[in-house]
Amino acid sequence: MNVLVARDALDIKGTPKSYRTTGVENGNLRDRLFCGDCGTPILTVLHERPDLIIVKAGTLDDPTGLEPTAEVWLRRAQDWIAPAEHRAQFDGDAK
Repeated sequence: MNVLVARDALDIKGTPKSYRTTGVENGNLRDRLFCGDCGTPILTVLHERPDLIIVKAGTLDDPTGLEPTAEVWLRRAQDWIAPAEHRAQFDGDAK
């Protein structure tokens, strides 16, 4: 699960390491930030949306109350997981 956070509302302590990738489907750049000690993914920065940061929910101290509002990459979803009809749905990356 990922959480979208306004960049100016996020306070990062420490210096995560960064790895730049290019989206296979849309060609947009992504900076993937991770813990330099253990390699845990922490954040993703979308160059086409620099005002948002994607936070990996598993890194939060308390993810209580998080409720998914969208499902992304549906065309790659496992067939044993039924999509929730009440959530926004996306097949993959927007071009």
